[in-house]
Amino acid sequence: EANADAEHKGFCDKELGESKVTRTKLTESIDGLTADIEGGKASITQMTEDIAQLSEDIAALDVSVKEATGIRVAEKEKN
Repeated sequence: EANADAEHKGFCDKELGESKVTRTKLTESIDGLTADIEGGKASITQMTEDIAQLSEDIAALDVSVKEATGIRVAEKEKN
């Protein structure tokens, strides 16, 4: 019976050790993925700001093009 208990304890110790290693690896994976998610969120935020700025720039360019076109049409009519 003592031998069986020793074998059982050995088995349990081995399984606990393997579980700790697996848990550590999985925790590291989760930490890495969490960091990737946070980096992705930061990228999304930055790109959203960039899109907003670029949209404003495009709108300003559209206004400038319309003004320039109007000036050219007026000058063409004079000539």
